[in-house]
Amino acid sequence: MLLYVRDVNLRQKLESMLPSQGMLNGVDELRYLFITSGVELLEDPAALTGLQHSLQSETLGVGVVKADGEKCDRCWNYSTHVGEDPEHPIICDRCVAALAGKF
Repeated sequence: MLLYVRDVNLRQKLESMLPSQGMLNGVDELRYLFITSGVELLEDPAALTGLQHSLQSETLGVGVVKADGEKCDRCWNYSTHVGEDPEHPIICDRCVAALAGKF
């Protein structure tokens, strides 16, 4: 999912919920708020132009794009980390941690 938020303060708050910003608990990520495999915050709404599925207003823009990675058999999220654990070749790293009780 691509998300454009015109309000800079709100965009900064949302950025704090991205895993690249140090969110390590695996729960409070922006993608789980939107129930999607991933969220990319945009500085400019231009990337939404021409998408098959998008909606824009003056203050907000949302676009749906295909997620990277493979579909996890446990949570059904698409992840580039599916199969990294040899003991669990069909699930993502988050589900591996959950099954191990580390979630």
